[in-house]
Amino acid sequence: MVTIGVILGSVRPGRNCVRVSSFVQTHLQKPGVTLAVIDPLALNLPIVTNRYDAIKTQADCPPTLHELQKTLTTCDAFVLVSPEYNHTIPPAISNTLAYFYAPEFAHKPVGIVSYSMGPFGGARASVALLPMLAELGMVAVPKKFSVGVVHKSLNEAGVPEKGSEWLPGAFKGFADDIVAYTNILKDARTQSKL
Repeated sequence: MVTIGVILGSVRPGRNCVRVSSFVQTHLQKPGVTLAVIDPLALNLPIVTNRYDAIKTQADCPPTLHELQKTLTTCDAFVLVSPEYNHTIPPAISNTLAYFYAPEFAHKPVGIVSYSMGPFGGARASVALLPMLAELGMVAVPKKFSVGVVHKSLNEAGVPEKGSEWLPGAFKGFADDIVAYTNILKDARTQSKL
């Protein structure tokens, strides 16, 4: 049994992240996989001024950070559902991840699912995320999954629209990779006490 954290990347009103996340959750569901959804909108975290380790005992530490830290620690892998804002990553992802470091993320795989209103599916955000994820100690799976023209590709429930019926088949390879990397790296962490 593995736990994969699905991290939503947008807090904007009318965000397309919900439809993409719903699609991801539906198609990651398989025997032996548990999902933990992490939504920055629900967390309502202030802008990072210090890491969780430095503020966790302070009275003004946001209570949701304690629960988030526990959730991140129990996750064996992560899937980031990221829009592209101004050719780069959204602040919601950066702010959520920047509170933490190695204990929560080290030697855990991460998959990137990007999307955009345009045809490139958030590819630039996907590339921009890689250095940050590496610095946090995560192992990015080579396959990425992008959804272009997201508002016409998936409906609000995350179901592919007419003309986008190919999305589940394309996602299967990504999902298989993230689960395989998760199992391999979880075993390696357990055996070597990483």
